[in-house]
Amino acid sequence: MSVHRLNHSFTAGELSPLMHARKDFDRYKNGCSVLQNMVCATQGPAVRRPGTMYIHNLVDLGMDIADPQVREIPFIFNELQAYAMIFFMHTDGFARMVLGDGDTLVMGGGSTHTYDSSVKIPYLGPSEDHAFYYPADTVNTVSVIHTDISTTPDTDTTLVLSAGSDGYTIAYSGNTCTVTTIGAPALEDGDYLTIALNMTTTAILTTEVVTLVMPADFSIEDMDWAQSADEMHLAQSGYVPTIIVRYDDDIWKLETKGFIDRPSDWSDVYGWPETVTFHQQRILYGANTLRRQTIWGSEAGNFNGFTAGTGASDAFTFTLDSGTQNKIQWMLSSKTLHIGTLGDEWTVTGNNQAALTPENILAQRQTKNGSEAITPLLVGSTTLFIERHGRVINEFVYDYTYDNFKTSDLSVLSPHITEHYSITDWSYQKTPDSIIWAVRSDGILLGLTYQRQHKVVGWHRHITDGDFKAVTVIPGASREDEVWVVVKRTLGGVVGYFVEKLTEMFKGLEAVDGKFLDNHIVYDGAASSALSGFDIYANNSISIIADGTVHADVVVNTSGEIELDNE
Repeated sequence: MSVHRLNHSFTAGELSPLMHARKDFDRYKNGCSVLQNMVCATQGPAVRRPGTMYIHNLVDLGMDIADPQVREIPFIFNELQAYAMIFFMHTDGFARMVLGDGDTLVMGGGSTHTYDSSVKIPYLGPSEDHAFYYPADTVNTVSVIHTDISTTPDTDTTLVLSAGSDGYTIAYSGNTCTVTTIGAPALEDGDYLTIALNMTTTAILTTEVVTLVMPADFSIEDMDWAQSADEMHLAQSGYVPTIIVRYDDDIWKLETKGFIDRPSDWSDVYGWPETVTFHQQRILYGANTLRRQTIWGSEAGNFNGFTAGTGASDAFTFTLDSGTQNKIQWMLSSKTLHIGTLGDEWTVTGNNQAALTPENILAQRQTKNGSEAITPLLVGSTTLFIERHGRVINEFVYDYTYDNFKTSDLSVLSPHITEHYSITDWSYQKTPDSIIWAVRSDGILLGLTYQRQHKVVGWHRHITDGDFKAVTVIPGASREDEVWVVVKRTLGGVVGYFVEKLTEMFKGLEAVDGKFLDNHIVYDGAASSALSGFDIYANNSISIIADGTVHADVVVNTSGEIELDNE
């Protein structure tokens, strides 16, 4: 008589064939030979993953399928205001950025919008009346110099005093801005005036979708990013650091940063910083073509100021002394600053865990794994990074026993998942089940349910009628984080790059709530057997779930209409 063992839990996920018959291993009994289009939940069961909702086809916005670069990153102002930033190459050779929010791309009305931004202008002269030159080639990042150069500035710009600057008036005329003190304390060397710059702009629209046109030679694949409030800071070797600024839901602008005392190592010749992060009230840039292991930190509280000094709030520069020239691949702010290079991993802090200052920097090599240039994830207090070659996800955690950081391979029981491929993109979904979503180089979407404190580390694979190309996660309007993906699909012989979003996990309350079809559209209206609006599926056979039951597949006609068997 044969005996069949009942599996009560699948928290180990899909296990490697090398684990077959390993009944002596504790996690063997919680694993699967294949776990496909299923998610292992923290509580133990394996549940069907939700389908994906159709949002938009990037080809309709001019995406160049001959150069199909595409990438997604999250823009999270707070848990209630978040967007999926989607970058792609346009047929005109320039990169574009569009925004996903809710169940659609962010739409603009094309109306003008006035916004304010303040800039600190240094005092540069001994008299009470001081002339400052405002260059015309900047938009919202002002670089002010004390000069009488005769160049006409932007005549649509108006400079006014910001709140709190009583005692000073500003007169704007021709090519100069004159600051006059009126009963205010005399200015001294080192003092600053804060001036507000009022601008009026119109959102750049493409088919009514808010779209930013990136600079020439902007690289989607090589950019690194770090966010501070309404500003997304971008860094890459071939272009001066830039910022994408949100002024309103449908008003976004791309701006070049205006640095004070920019490091002399940054230029078109030496290269621009390739990595960026925020740490202890400073913006940190890392690695360029000339200085592969150098990090530049701004002044504390002033992300544009790079004036070096010995004071606690001054800017600083330091270089990792590794004995090699393995380039810095990523930086992450945790309790300490974590750094990954091509060959090893580091922590940087002040002595005795103090804050970083120009006179107090302690860089220590912790492990020697090497990393891919993919932004790491911070899950709880654990840093996760992708090891060099893209095949292994490593935990980077502190070990109290050895008073040192250590790494642990999260794919050691499932090496077949990435054995012949690499991870090209990933993001972390905190709710409802703590899942790391990763795009594999062959277009498969990988999931890793990760709850280390509950001994849940389980891999699962997800396939669709197409290839996954990018993924990001943002807080959702409901009680789940939203997973946004870009999928390459061929419909009716035509290639498209579809922005889609995973629907919420099925709670098993009513069958009508189950949405398990990929790239789907939802019809919610009066009962009818004749439906329209399915243009994206024209001349294709589609699957249908109607009122919670499976309907026979139907073919969509050239007008995007279908006929059901019943209403």
